[in-house]
Amino acid sequence: MPWISVPHLFGLSGVAYEGIEIGWEGDGILTAVIGLILLFGALLLGGASRRWFGLIGGVLALLAALVALLDFRRIVEIAPAAGFYAATDIGLYVTLAGALLALIGCVCSYAPASKRQGAAAAGATAWYNRP
Repeated sequence: MPWISVPHLFGLSGVAYEGIEIGWEGDGILTAVIGLILLFGALLLGGASRRWFGLIGGVLALLAALVALLDFRRIVEIAPAAGFYAATDIGLYVTLAGALLALIGCVCSYAPASKRQGAAAAGATAWYNRP
């Protein structure tokens, strides 16, 4: 998915500049690799190493979110004449949303299982005891 619109951001057009749009200067490759590591880690790791995966995965997800946020910041610094929303594209938003969701998932998996089960049980009990 394209991250930026080169004609709107830099004022350049043509086939030679279309490759820049996808993952802007290699950031897409970095975040895609992080996403694949998180996906395969979640699928392949068992319950015994969940805490380590939560910690390492959280750091990787934070790194991916930071890359996307720094790209947003760079677009604001360039100050395209067409405007911020015209210069950004869907890939940048999807990357940021995916990184934040991965971060939330890793933080939740890092919490001890007893706290998650206790919170779920308390929530279920409170729901059933409503008047």
